[in-house]
Amino acid sequence: MRAEVFLPVFLGVVAVVIGVVLLLDAIVPDGSFVPEERRRAERQPRSRLGEGLLGAAIVLLGASLIGRDSWPYTTVSVLLAVVLGGAGVVMNWRYLREMAVAPQRRSGESFPPNAENEPRQPRDASSRPADENSAASLG
Repeated sequence: MRAEVFLPVFLGVVAVVIGVVLLLDAIVPDGSFVPEERRRAERQPRSRLGEGLLGAAIVLLGASLIGRDSWPYTTVSVLLAVVLGGAGVVMNWRYLREMAVAPQRRSGESFPPNAENEPRQPRDASSRPADENSAASLG
């Protein structure tokens, strides 16, 4: 099989599988397969409709890759995928932004200091041990 036939079909099948997984995740209630997370801070809620629109957009893009140039609806499916994908991103903007930004930046607060992430304090000269060759030990 030639690469120009195999590669678009393979990538199209991968895209369709990813889109179907997103669609199923949007439909299935939270906590069905994976237990709900316990976090210190509450996460932004995701829009199930927005996630479903993103999944549908990816399925349409996969279908247009599988159909290649011979499918008469390639242009229509790509244009519809762009519209659905844009709407899905807009509906999930806060959720996607929170996933992309570090936790310290989200809340404006840093983690409470402890032994692992406590910044080191510089020691002053009086608390340093004297070297054998330092001026304090020579006098």
